[in-house]
Amino acid sequence: MSNKPGPTSRLRREDILRAAYRHFELEETQSAIAADLGISTGYLARRLKQARADGWVRFYVDVPTAEQRAAALLHRFPVLSEIEVVEAETSGGNDIAMSQILATWLNDLLAVPAGEPGHVRAVATGGGVVHQRMLDRILPRRDPCDVGPTALSTLSGRVPRWPASTIAAALSFRLQARSAEGEFGTLFDVSLEPLADLDAIRAWRQTRAAALAEMHEFWESADVVFGAATTLDHLYPERTAWLEAVGLGPAELRRQGVVGLAANQHFDATGTRVDLADGVPTIVPTIGLEQMAQKAAQRRAGNLARAVIFKVRGDQAPAVQTLIEAGIITHLVADTEAADLLLAAPTTRAGAPA
Repeated sequence: MSNKPGPTSRLRREDILRAAYRHFELEETQSAIAADLGISTGYLARRLKQARADGWVRFYVDVPTAEQRAAALLHRFPVLSEIEVVEAETSGGNDIAMSQILATWLNDLLAVPAGEPGHVRAVATGGGVVHQRMLDRILPRRDPCDVGPTALSTLSGRVPRWPASTIAAALSFRLQARSAEGEFGTLFDVSLEPLADLDAIRAWRQTRAAALAEMHEFWESADVVFGAATTLDHLYPERTAWLEAVGLGPAELRRQGVVGLAANQHFDATGTRVDLADGVPTIVPTIGLEQMAQKAAQRRAGNLARAVIFKVRGDQAPAVQTLIEAGIITHLVADTEAADLLLAAPTTRAGAPA
């Protein structure tokens, strides 16, 4: 004798709730559940629909908060020291929120007095609107601090966004830091005219070798480095045009194994720099990814003056994930779209630094 309700039987409340759980939670088909109950699929569908209308079955969309996303990202990427996720309704709102977080991190890093562990002596900053908006929130500093760009910039005519060199100069002025003897920190930069081809870049690097040596010394000494990364699909239009003009457009770069761009240098799926050509490692002289990786490793080893701080929006996340797993980034601020992509993406590189 069966205790299943027949085709014309009235389902009990507990039968409907059990059926709803099996269908909506366990994702069993209505036909399989109906067969177990001895009723038609159509009848079960009507009863489940009525159960929802009567409030017996309710649905909740569990949207994680920014804090929950950040905690989940720290758990997934323990190589990171700090991560913040911003959630704003507009791109401009995200830019403002990101700039506030970057300024807070930098102010905290710069607050350590000279002579104490964690004292910052040099900062290399990136370009773009977020770093530009960060400037207004930077506090003056008592001790001198050297400042420079993460990469040199080419300025010509109308400038679409503040380059790193402009932001470095503004940051140096903003800090107004000087020693007890009245000496200011040094601003590092090298003027770079727009160059049309690879041969011109090679020649320029040779003629400015002495000045470039000073820049490389600064990049080696920098404690704090700001940067951003992007995939080849999201390069600035003028950058794509220049690369196409010298025969190194996105299609050719992909053929060479390039997956992204960070601080004006291309990198592969392991986070290793891919040189453009012989004698032209990068588009413009820049701090090296290997230098950033060393600074990140030093922070993980206890040198709290060192920090490599990146921002990421939306579908630029795959490029940033590569650098995280290569151990290059210590601090990350992301919007919710980028955070969700980082959490959902498979691990691309085993054995990321601990």
